[in-house]
Amino acid sequence: PATAARIANATADAYIALQIQSKTQSVLNSLDVLEPRISEATSRLAQSEGAFDTFVEDNVARLSAGDSSNIEALRQQLAQATSERQRLGSIVDTANQSLQQLNYEQLASSLQSEAVAGLEQQRTDLLNRINSLEPNSTDAVDLRGSLAQVEQRLQTTAQQEIQGLQQQVSTFQDEASGLRDQVRQRFLGSDLPPDVLTSIYELQQNSTLARTNYERLVARVNDLRAQADLQVADSRVVAQATPPNAPSFPNSR
Repeated sequence: PATAARIANATADAYIALQIQSKTQSVLNSLDVLEPRISEATSRLAQSEGAFDTFVEDNVARLSAGDSSNIEALRQQLAQATSERQRLGSIVDTANQSLQQLNYEQLASSLQSEAVAGLEQQRTDLLNRINSLEPNSTDAVDLRGSLAQVEQRLQTTAQQEIQGLQQQVSTFQDEASGLRDQVRQRFLGSDLPPDVLTSIYELQQNSTLARTNYERLVARVNDLRAQADLQVADSRVVAQATPPNAPSFPNSR
């Protein structure tokens, strides 16, 4: 009887688990289709943005001296903001990779943080002291505990430093976007030949469409990722099976 109840409950649990698995897999299949399209949308967005900026650069000479100098000054600020964003972004990528690999020496070198460098020096000193002792000695055990604490502090401090750099990257990204919009508005508001205006409006429309498509795909992917973690079965167990009072098979009568 106990086995019969256990089998009934296990069957119900397996059925519900398969429902959740099936629904989750359906969402994941949709993600597998959409994620490559995000890469394509990112590439198309970069191409459209690059084409617009290149067009502006090639046609700045057609502007009057005043408009040309103003746009050139904005472009220099844009180049500085973009360069700084790329530099900080590279540091963040290297630091994240070092943190995942627990390569603390490279982590301290990439972040150039006094706090991280100080903790890394403490970690190195502790390792050297541990290596000079017997592995099972009391001092070695105590030092390994201290080493674990230092490594935990090192990881926490590094994560805080990385978050600070990511905020700076976002700030420079926003600044670059604002400067790029200013360049475009100045360019569009200047006295340009009709053929140039027609071309630049076309490029601007292509850029807007590419950005809209990219943002829509990213929003859909984020929505699907949330759905994959929040799937609920269509069935539920009303009450757990209990051991039966009499067998249902065979029918001895």
